[in-house]
Amino acid sequence: MASRQVLRSRRRMKRMVLTSALSLLTSALAALTVAYAVNGDQFLSKPLPAPSMLVLAAGIWFSLKEVVSAYTFYLFARLVETGGAQVRAPAAPTATRAAAPIPAPAAPVAQVPKPVRTPVSVAAKTRKVPLLSRAKKVEAAPAPVTPTPPAPVAITKKTCPFCGRELPYGDVHVICPFCGRRLK
Repeated sequence: MASRQVLRSRRRMKRMVLTSALSLLTSALAALTVAYAVNGDQFLSKPLPAPSMLVLAAGIWFSLKEVVSAYTFYLFARLVETGGAQVRAPAAPTATRAAAPIPAPAAPVAQVPKPVRTPVSVAAKTRKVPLLSRAKKVEAAPAPVTPTPPAPVAITKKTCPFCGRELPYGDVHVICPFCGRRLK
């Protein structure tokens, strides 16, 4: 049986939602009235004028604000009724995944040594070297070393300690979206 405070909070929430619906209906009627005043008898066949859109947008904003505040109040009353954050024994996880072992690299990868630069005079930089002499200086390059791809890292998702389900947004949650229990 629900406590008296929770019943009052539910009645208050219903009243706030009803107020929200009435404000939305009133704003829609006001928007149609403004459209009739601007467009005349053809107000249903023409698009809504800007003043009507502003009235309708303001009505929707106030209506949504009222619904959000009503639901927030209801959740707060429910949290107070349950006694806040109580420590409960976590439920046994339904299924656990075994982490795949990470294989060790077979052999260390050889690094290609960087060429050492020697200072060159300005005269040597500006001197033109014939193409044939350049070809003689080129040595055979060692075979390119193919780097091994990094080992896959096991990604762990945060789970609810009570129901064991994975939380869709990780650490962001304060309340489990599945069982409704407080996480922090």
